Amino acid sequence: MLEKIEVTKEKLYTFHGIFDLCDAYDFVKGYVEDAIYYYDVTEKDYEEVNDSGKRKIMSKLEATKIYNDYFKIVMKFELLMEGKNTEVEVNGQKKMLTKGIAKLKINSYVHPDWNNDRSSSPFASFLGTLHDKFVGNDELGTCIEHAAIDVGKLIANFKQHMGAGIK
Repeated sequence: MLEKIEVTKEKLYTFHGIFDLCDAYDFVKGYVEDAIYYYDVTEKDYEEVNDSGKRKIMSKLEATKIYNDYFKIVMKFELLMEGKNTEVEVNGQKKMLTKGIAKLKINSYVHPDWNNDRSSSPFASFLGTLHDKFVGNDELGTCIEHAAIDVGKLIANFKQHMGAGIK
């Protein structure tokens, strides 16, 4: 089998407008961890800058989910949000929000034999080949479909959370 099987090519979603910077960041991280079947999320890089009324958050996240003993789903996110602090009245109360841009870049793939079990012995390799021939393609198709649905759910909910102003 291949080293990595691409589910979605790198996609960039951009939102221009007024939003709560911290809330949007927490939403993306929390949604992947809790709402779409408990992915393990690790933060590869995080940077936050608050400088004279301007705010910026840059984060790289990697979400993984072990689909079965052989396939693992991997989603990589880059989240960049920046803008100026703006005071807005929401439901009669003043609230500090950010007027700016939010970018979400997503790339996902399925990693077969993520645990390197097949290369451990010739017999394991033989069993893996038999599995691929008779069962593996159906499992791979289901795993890719599952990963694509999870990415679609995240995008749809991010659009809704940000006010559907995403391109």
